[in-house]
Amino acid sequence: MSLTRKVTLSAIAIVILAVCGWSIVSRARYVYPAPEHQSAFFRSYDPSRVIEAFGCKQCTSVFGGSQGAGAGRKFVSLQASWDREFVMKTGDQTGLMAALRQEILFGLAQSGARLTHDPGEPQAQDPIQGFQLRYHSDQANGIVAVGPIRRGNPDLLRSSQDQVCMESVKLKVRIAERWFKSGEDTANGGWPQLQ
Repeated sequence: MSLTRKVTLSAIAIVILAVCGWSIVSRARYVYPAPEHQSAFFRSYDPSRVIEAFGCKQCTSVFGGSQGAGAGRKFVSLQASWDREFVMKTGDQTGLMAALRQEILFGLAQSGARLTHDPGEPQAQDPIQGFQLRYHSDQANGIVAVGPIRRGNPDLLRSSQDQVCMESVKLKVRIAERWFKSGEDTANGGWPQLQ
């Protein structure tokens, strides 16, 4: 084998090793989704109990939800949503929104998170429009969005004994959170986007 060929093969091998090494080091800097990479509030929050308290017990309801997470260099992006379509008493929307808000505030306080943006009581606004709360914990910034309340499928009312005093509604509750590997990054790391 000629000297030129040996030098060329050696150079190619060095380039391949350098690219592989850079890729390994680059990926090692990523923060990957894991239970310890979520705030205590994100791990524990579930609005189902409050929603079920306002729903007709004998009526049909539809529910769904999803959770997702993505890795990043500085933070993990987390998303959760709960979709409910159910029958409730006409006029109870304000009470439902107030109960959800109180439960969220309680959950945030219990988990050690603090509010960074609170638009005020939903009763002061149109309760059907819903609300958003922003929070911060040691290593996370998050947003909780509730509502808006929308008209649901009228076929769900057929299961209600008292269709006059009941209505079918749809409600979506969403949480988006960024969990940072360094607590100091939360101040300038930005806020997650709700999807």
